[in-house]
Amino acid sequence: MNLSNLLLEEKRSHRDFLEREYSNDKIFERILLLIVSVYKLSQEMRTQELDDKVMYNKNLTIYSMPLSEIYLGKSLELAFIFLPHDTPLVV
Repeated sequence: MNLSNLLLEEKRSHRDFLEREYSNDKIFERILLLIVSVYKLSQEMRTQELDDKVMYNKNLTIYSMPLSEIYLGKSLELAFIFLPHDTPLVV
């Protein structure tokens, strides 16, 4: 594999790309998309669990936490850690 030198225009374009990708707004947008994705995943899993009625562990008869609640907790945890506390969640 041969490496070649970067031209000045290529360096500028890479720097501009990195500045755009790592700006605060872009990072904030990606965090919001991650939170919404995990939340929607938990809601989809919840509807499937309610359809299958998988609320109890049949072997031990002990209440086991559904996987949907774990994902819901993770989405709320991500929101609490990474979002500013004055961010409106419902817009």
